[in-house]
Amino acid sequence: MIPKSSWKRFKKESAGDAIRIKDVKFPPEYSLQKHGITQSLLMSFMKCRREFLLKVNCWSLTAKRTTFANGSITHDILDKVYSYYMKNKKIPSTKIVKDWCNSYDKDHPDWLPEDKQDLAPLYKIIAFTICTEYIRFYRKKDFIPNRITGAEVEFCVVWKGFKLRGKRDLRFQMQPGVNWQMETKTMARIEPDAIREMLTFNFQNLFYVHCEEVEFGEPVHGVLYNVIRNPGTKLHAGESIIQYANRLRREIRKNQSYYFLRFQQPYTDEDKKQFRKELLYKLREVDALLKHRLYPWKNEKNCVSRFKCSYLPACSCGKLIGYGQYKRLMSELEEQ
Repeated sequence: MIPKSSWKRFKKESAGDAIRIKDVKFPPEYSLQKHGITQSLLMSFMKCRREFLLKVNCWSLTAKRTTFANGSITHDILDKVYSYYMKNKKIPSTKIVKDWCNSYDKDHPDWLPEDKQDLAPLYKIIAFTICTEYIRFYRKKDFIPNRITGAEVEFCVVWKGFKLRGKRDLRFQMQPGVNWQMETKTMARIEPDAIREMLTFNFQNLFYVHCEEVEFGEPVHGVLYNVIRNPGTKLHAGESIIQYANRLRREIRKNQSYYFLRFQQPYTDEDKKQFRKELLYKLREVDALLKHRLYPWKNEKNCVSRFKCSYLPACSCGKLIGYGQYKRLMSELEEQ
């Protein structure tokens, strides 16, 4: 984690300060050799150099969106479930899971926008319902003695002089001595064929596989892509959230395979070799960009794709109006 002291010159700005994008420079304190890079930062670079520039400077919209709120709580609670099992050798009780869900907004104060706080009880009970049904569905498959070898594992490895950082969801053994990883995603729209094709060269998967092999010196056979469907069912008029949760639970139990899907993706030595080759080129380009040998031009092609880029308003007017700065660069690695 980059210490606060490294970022003293970067303070949170109000909308009235109207900092111009053309005045934003790469912080001289930051380097791939000293502080490193995560897969999410590297993917920002691949998406758009300007997005990478603004992220490295910790700029973000001050107005939070609810787009990923439901997925965030579900993902984080399941991380807690596996970590609890690793530590205590037993599955957490329903009460413990409920307590985690109920306290989520206290532990994550930026989880929801101020004007959307009324959605917290609904999102909490959805997460509680999904997570407890998930445990019920995968109890005999996942929670087996000695199967899980690491849960919510943070790592930092040095490869070719570059520091690579991240946090894996789960490390486990499919069979004794056969190492796998599991990556959990929540999705509202699931296209199985597209997911299978994408997984053959998925950057995040291969980045984590590569880093684990560097760290432990043992081969990782592949990644189990663990997909949870965000419920499309809505709260009915006059329906309490308890009634809604009971209805959702019944729907899940009627068609569990609709809500819980897994894609098993092995990676060959050739897959990993090709990934390492391309990763090195990408890291060298990032390094050159940070050292002002490349220019941080914007990639207009990615302004609007599945979701609108969060920096589109800034690029549109040329000023960081409505943006503030995080205290940490790699916030995903912070201890909750």
